[in-house]
Amino acid sequence: MKANNNEIGKDSYNRFAKELEATNITAEELDLVITLCNKMKERNMKPTPQFVAVLDATVAFAKSGQLFDRYAEWMEITNAILDKSKKGSYVTYNRFLEFSSDFFSKNALNATPTKSWCYTSFEYQFILNGDVPEVHFPETGLYAFTKGDTMNISATKGVYYPLEKEWRGSDGYVTWARAGLDSSIAYGKLRKYIVNTESNEYIADSATLYFGGLFGKPLIGQLKDHLTTNNEVDKSDYPQFRSYDHELVVKNIMTNVDYKGGFLLKGRQIIGSGSDSIPAVMTFKDPKGKEALVAKSQVFLV
Repeated sequence: MKANNNEIGKDSYNRFAKELEATNITAEELDLVITLCNKMKERNMKPTPQFVAVLDATVAFAKSGQLFDRYAEWMEITNAILDKSKKGSYVTYNRFLEFSSDFFSKNALNATPTKSWCYTSFEYQFILNGDVPEVHFPETGLYAFTKGDTMNISATKGVYYPLEKEWRGSDGYVTWARAGLDSSIAYGKLRKYIVNTESNEYIADSATLYFGGLFGKPLIGQLKDHLTTNNEVDKSDYPQFRSYDHELVVKNIMTNVDYKGGFLLKGRQIIGSGSDSIPAVMTFKDPKGKEALVAKSQVFLV
């Protein structure tokens, strides 16, 4: 292997050579790189982006400290995608290589200049399901960040589809720490959910909210989280949880006031919610406990 006259290719090769000289790239890994690159050469593939992407992904893996098995799995899928590609048609191959470098170097499922979706566990497995590459995580944390905000899903599991840039997850926990609420006060538990890693948000249906002190039981509803450009704890609108039940009853939600309706937790703001057909109801009582006033609305700020 040798460098080419392309400046990007030279830089990539030099980084690869440096890791090789430092024995951070093993003989087994080098053999796999040479075999793949020979296949690419036979297909007259270009130094940029294909050869550069392979070298960059290998260097990133070498620096990550992960087990060789992960690299071998990755190489097996990379070779399989190339073998199935028609000569001169490498869209799928290029997309998989584009994903790979950031996956190893940044722990990123998808990284862009404005946001990234990342994983926290090296306990994953590359699998080729027919023609579809998948990354299976039996347990991991998932987080996304912008320059001014970060959102997290802890103790989750799922499968990532790098070509579709889609995460299909199940289980996991979400806290309201970004809004200044301690996890002992409020947290959500997810069931099945999908994240488009091109997006700044996700929605999880049939999530469970545990909200201490206000309700005697967990609530089932929809959880939504969204990255902002500059999150401020006191002004944060996320995460959000909206109950499916629109007839929740809270006695003495305030002194001498009973509440019946839906529930929305918007950041740290507690909101009584209703609709045109089923409005939320506040019943105000006099000091003797008799009904004095009934107010109905789609929104009550508590």
